[in-house]
Amino acid sequence: MGTSRDIPRPTIHLIGELSGLFVGCVTWPFWPDTVKWQQIAKDGLEHEALLQNAADGVNREQAISYQQFVLDFLLLAGLAGRENDDAFTEPYWRRIESMLEFIAS
Repeated sequence: MGTSRDIPRPTIHLIGELSGLFVGCVTWPFWPDTVKWQQIAKDGLEHEALLQNAADGVNREQAISYQQFVLDFLLLAGLAGRENDDAFTEPYWRRIESMLEFIAS
């Protein structure tokens, strides 16, 4: 069995994959497992948005070009959820707001 050092740290790629899964599920709900996949993606995004981005809006990878990618992924999923009656939580949206304020500064 490996150690905790063998477990990869979450990166923006995980946020991108979760966002794609969530948007895909709300756009094409044609498979029996879609509801389960959508919830997995939403729960993951809620968690990763707060884990990977500090309260001051700075992405923990501290790479400004990646910051925009992460923000785009989070915004697209959040807006898709809102339009499909599966809104994200207030802490999720506050983190996005902090990220926008950081980029604008």
